[in-house]
Amino acid sequence: DRYVSLIKELREAFDGEAKGSSKTRLLLTAAVPASFEAVTSGFNVPELNKYLDFMNIMSYDFHGDWEQSVNHNSPLFSLNTASGYQKKLTVDFSVAEWVNKGASKEKLVVGLPTYGRTFTLSSPNLTDINAPAIKGGLPGQFTREAGFLAFFEICDLLKMGATLVWDNEQMVPYAYSGDQW
Repeated sequence: DRYVSLIKELREAFDGEAKGSSKTRLLLTAAVPASFEAVTSGFNVPELNKYLDFMNIMSYDFHGDWEQSVNHNSPLFSLNTASGYQKKLTVDFSVAEWVNKGASKEKLVVGLPTYGRTFTLSSPNLTDINAPAIKGGLPGQFTREAGFLAFFEICDLLKMGATLVWDNEQMVPYAYSGDQW
């Protein structure tokens, strides 16, 4: 309720500033979580929809090195074999949840990651999605963070011969080389 009050006050201030200055009103946007749990427990979507011009859904980090198996950090769809909970960790489900809770489709902007969550495989022979992992992948030369590579660092791995795979179920790419996924 307090968040809605803040957004409403900001919108009223933006409207007032535009009228007083004869300038175009500033856009009011918010970066919002993709998590269906966060949406349900913390956001009055119909009220936010009244005042925000856009809602930028942070639809990434569904999976990462905090898990014991490899998976894409921003899958568009779920695997057919996914559990009920795992089926909800997708871009498609998150966007549908925002719409079902009252967000206008025209106001939703879907955020896509330009980085990859990485893993060290338990066995370099097991490379499919859900293969066991022991920890985050090796730090990149520039990002220097285990379990994370920037887009250009992934491009370099591909140039050095990493195997690129397209997953038709989740509609996402992934790559691996040796024990790095």
